[in-house]
Amino acid sequence: MEYGSALKFCRLAEGAVDIYPRLAPTCEWDVAAGYAVVIAAGGMITTPDGGPLRFGRLREDFRIPGFIAWGDPAAAHMT
Repeated sequence: MEYGSALKFCRLAEGAVDIYPRLAPTCEWDVAAGYAVVIAAGGMITTPDGGPLRFGRLREDFRIPGFIAWGDPAAAHMT
């Protein structure tokens, strides 16, 4: 069964999964709410290369290059 990104972010925030990688470009508005939920639950989201995910990318038509969402921020530093 294929799940949408909203459900994937929620499953990560509740601790049902550890990581949600999205390695293809997507629009900021598809990520912003999930970003808030994961951060509020104690997780973190980075760019695929480990940098901070930034919003407000007007020059890039509000597209982000992808992300990796982590339920446990310590796990992000283990890779």
